[in-house]
Amino acid sequence: MSVRPEGGSVSLSASSDYVSGNYFDTLGVAPALGRLLKADDDDPARPAVFVMSYRVWRDQFGADPALIGQTFVVGGTGMTLVGVSEERFFGETRRPEPPGLFLPLGIERQVRGASSMIDREAQDWLRIIGRLPDGGRVEATQAQADAALRQWLGDHLATTEEERAALPATTTPIVSASAGVETLRMVFEQPLTILFVMSGLVLLIAAANLANLMIAHTDRVQTAIRVALGAPRARLVRQALVEVTVLSLTGAAVGIVVASMATRSILALVFPDAVGLPVDVTPSAAVLRLPQDLRW
Repeated sequence: MSVRPEGGSVSLSASSDYVSGNYFDTLGVAPALGRLLKADDDDPARPAVFVMSYRVWRDQFGADPALIGQTFVVGGTGMTLVGVSEERFFGETRRPEPPGLFLPLGIERQVRGASSMIDREAQDWLRIIGRLPDGGRVEATQAQADAALRQWLGDHLATTEEERAALPATTTPIVSASAGVETLRMVFEQPLTILFVMSGLVLLIAAANLANLMIAHTDRVQTAIRVALGAPRARLVRQALVEVTVLSLTGAAVGIVVASMATRSILALVFPDAVGLPVDVTPSAAVLRLPQDLRW
């Protein structure tokens, strides 16, 4: 959507999401500035308000705190900016371009006009995320959701005998959204798994070749002379371990640099037009350190 301060001449573009008034409370998101949406904001009779993401507030509006409470023209509709979401919040779904504006669901008709979808019952355009009550079980919630879905489909969409016969087998899976809705994982999990396996095979081949090179590098004549001169075996072993350790540490350092550069290049190739991609590809300590059972 286009967004500009009321009276301003320059419009900026930002992706947007329609969300319910309890959206931020349900997800446990805190404001970085001002306040976030609340249940009353869903009322179309109330003045239209919206929330801006930290990224858009910082990158496109210079992180100006004076913007809170000002009126903006968003998609042709005047509404008041009431707050900025916390910096690391990217929405409930991890996607190449996170939403920059959060608009109350109740003003969807006002903003979209004739193209409004909120009253089109057959349109699939909203996600439902909730919290189980204390002591609640997923199985019970699953049964309730299945019953509601079948009832709704029977009343609205199942018009043929074949469609009605399929209703008892229709379910709505309930999955955890504690880390967000991972649409990127759904799309890229299989190819990334294949890439991971291929990388492991290449690493094994490289390790075998390096071991062969280390064996070939060993000068048996020189070692025999050192043994004949009285060099203890422990010293020879330490020398070999020092050489291997130096080589390993050098290779690890180069590998970290290459991994950091390569992952950024891959993301740039896969998502060339992404703005604010919520994926951190910097090698982390959890990736670099050895698992506990591999240490000695």
